[in-house]
Amino acid sequence: MIVCTRCGKQGNGPCDCEQGAGTHDDPIRYENNGRNAAERRAIMKKNMAKFEADAKAGKVLCLSDLIGQAEQCHIDAVDNAK
Repeated sequence: MIVCTRCGKQGNGPCDCEQGAGTHDDPIRYENNGRNAAERRAIMKKNMAKFEADAKAGKVLCLSDLIGQAEQCHIDAVDNAK
């Protein structure tokens, strides 16, 4: 069971709640609730498209969410190469 860090909703995948208003007080957050490497890559791809749109719209973003996702995808790739 996965619990959304923003709204507390429980589920088996990423939450569909509003992920921040895009202001300094409420930045856009990017969830990464993948249970395996394939899910994490798919979520990262979706989040990168959303990031591009949010950045072009001038919203305030949480880059640490994206950096953590990229790091986990890299770790998955290294583990798969072994």
